[in-house]
Amino acid sequence: MAVSAQAGTVGFGPQEAKETRATRFYRHKATMVDLGILDDTRLGIPEIGGRPVPTFPYKAGVMVGGGLSLQPRLENTLGWLLRGLTGGYTSDGIDDEAGVEALVALDGSSLADGDLDDPPEARFITMIVILGADVPSTPAANVVITGDSTAYTYHLAGLSSGSHTFCTPDEIADVTDIVLPTITSGSAVFGYAVDNDLAADVSVEHTFKLDSSDPGYVPWMTFKKHIPRKDNVSDTDLGEIYDDCKVIAASLVLPSDAPITMRLDVIGRTFELDYSPDAWTWENTFETYESIPVGCVVDGYIEIPDGTVLPVVAANVAFANAPLDLRQERVFGDPYLEDITIVQRMLTFDIMVKWNNPDLYATVLSGSTSGSGWTADPFVSSLDIKAIATGDIPGKVPATPYSVQIQAPVVMLAQVGGITLAGNQAVLLRFSGTALDNDAGYCTIKVVNKHPYYGWPR
Repeated sequence: MAVSAQAGTVGFGPQEAKETRATRFYRHKATMVDLGILDDTRLGIPEIGGRPVPTFPYKAGVMVGGGLSLQPRLENTLGWLLRGLTGGYTSDGIDDEAGVEALVALDGSSLADGDLDDPPEARFITMIVILGADVPSTPAANVVITGDSTAYTYHLAGLSSGSHTFCTPDEIADVTDIVLPTITSGSAVFGYAVDNDLAADVSVEHTFKLDSSDPGYVPWMTFKKHIPRKDNVSDTDLGEIYDDCKVIAASLVLPSDAPITMRLDVIGRTFELDYSPDAWTWENTFETYESIPVGCVVDGYIEIPDGTVLPVVAANVAFANAPLDLRQERVFGDPYLEDITIVQRMLTFDIMVKWNNPDLYATVLSGSTSGSGWTADPFVSSLDIKAIATGDIPGKVPATPYSVQIQAPVVMLAQVGGITLAGNQAVLLRFSGTALDNDAGYCTIKVVNKHPYYGWPR
């Protein structure tokens, strides 16, 4: 009898560092999950001295690979995947100046429970560290805040001078302890706040981008997959935990008459089989459909400069984190990848546009809407894509829908093929685009929802 995949679950969580499994996991509905263990079993080369048949097998190592396809829900959990994709992140839900409860020197002391004021109710705790000088990369310098019996560690080693803000990933009602490191290089002070309790009428714009200090940075993640049991027969469930993973690609398919779909591809170093996945705990319940963007919702658009909205029939946007050849990541005596090194990052577009007039076509070919010949200058523009969900953010006044926006300030657009004229068909133009390096941060992915902050552990 076949086992239905319907009861299966996929989830993910942010890792503090390589070889440090995530402690918080979020689940998201998916239409297909092929992320799994890749057991590289091979046959040796043919040998003489016997019958003309294969003579020996061997294994060349193991890794995690594949991905998941989903209808992206913008309410909360997708943000963890987007930050895992891009590495850099800011949020307008943090107010560094509000509600500071303590401001002390970083001298190795601790703030005990009696010295700390608890928030009036469970809130996300914002921590502010102001460094008077760069902190050496060694020795370790950590701030540890303990709240509701959970300890959160924030690494200061290697940070530059200035203000740094950290936010707990969970709401905390009882702050019991803050342990401070000793900073000997320059002056340093520490403050913590009970800010970020979002009011009912507040929405938050999250910006996912390349990390400003390390544009090649892609954070580590842990993924989990629960393979369901057969006919509720106990002990037939299987859980797979994939450690030290990186998101190497993500693509959005943007149809004009259907929900937007998303595909993520992942590579991971190690795995563990877990025969009790029913005991797994999740930070969230499954999100409902209202925050899924749909191509026909009013106010969605695909624009080039000057607010020129393109009459797009279909589009595809892809962000790639190209890894180093995996054969170069393997070392003698180790079956696992030593690392997952990202060597190139690229945002690309594929857009099918209805023919309304020859302006864009002529500009790409000739450099002018009235040009008559070819130009050697590539057509470079900006591109702005926004998709709107069917549902509004709860409590927001005026009503504000969930949305996702992809912006690239400098994009090379190229026509794909010529103009085809076919019976009973519309005239269409197809363009491909590649975002280029620029001073504005390469590209951004913005999500508007009510989640306050995607605080990656450090």
